[in-house]
Amino acid sequence: DQWRIDLFPWSHVVDANLYDGGFAEDGKYIYLFVVKERRRNYLVRLPLDHIELPEGHLEYFSRDEVWKPGSDSADAKILLDDPLLGRAFYHPELKRWLMVYGPHFGGSSIYFRSAPEITGPWSDRRVLYDCPEVTEGTPQYDKDNYCYCARLFPQFFGQDAGKLVVMYTCNSQRQSKLTANMKIYVPQVVVVPIPK
Repeated sequence: DQWRIDLFPWSHVVDANLYDGGFAEDGKYIYLFVVKERRRNYLVRLPLDHIELPEGHLEYFSRDEVWKPGSDSADAKILLDDPLLGRAFYHPELKRWLMVYGPHFGGSSIYFRSAPEITGPWSDRRVLYDCPEVTEGTPQYDKDNYCYCARLFPQFFGQDAGKLVVMYTCNSQRQSKLTANMKIYVPQVVVVPIPK
């Protein structure tokens, strides 16, 4: 009935100031989208069998499109130019990687991208859904609301062809509004069509 906590020495291989929260996993590797110049993302990977002792096992995807040891941002290929804070999942029926993320701070849109491989090429960013809590003219809108942390649920892949299940969270910048409307701080789940 107690949790045992183990801290892995990730700070030795991944600079927390450069990691923006985008990641993926394929059964052999964990992939991290690392930020260069505030929003340009390149990819590093670590074998899952070395996740507890990552030092010396990190690789980055280089400009010449091969995996090389370390994390050389000067030689890394830029795959995406966007703050991510999301997770990519492989969709077996579509045979593509899918990524859902956003809304960015102050924005209302949840974004979608896809790629045939984790290394790309990634599609252009497309709006998947606009959160009504931060979209002017909707009944749920309030100027003090903000939404964030959109997440894709891959466990529903294949259950409704052509649709994705996405969750996001909202909050209010004013404590008085938050306590008056506790519905704002409840995760919202939406089912949306997969962009063509």
